[in-house]
Amino acid sequence: MNESKLDFNGLLISKEHRHFVEKKFRRILGLAPSDAVMTLCFTQGDNELNGDFQIHSRQRLFKANHNGQCFITLMETMSATIMEQLKDWKKHRFCQET
Repeated sequence: MNESKLDFNGLLISKEHRHFVEKKFRRILGLAPSDAVMTLCFTQGDNELNGDFQIHSRQRLFKANHNGQCFITLMETMSATIMEQLKDWKKHRFCQET
């Protein structure tokens, strides 16, 4: 069985920032489809952090890719993108096409 994964790829991150990212990750997992598997990966680019956030489920793929200087800002931006996709999915998931 696949499990959700949060990966900092050896990047140095403060305890407070790590806690913030993990808390957001868990919150979004709770709002995702029940069969969802989430991956959140941070890497260091030339001059900034790169974030790749994906939620895979049978219903849909949700994803956000952003770059930034700060874990908090990067996580907030990716979370907002994913939350908009989840909100749209929830609004339309029971609609029947005619």
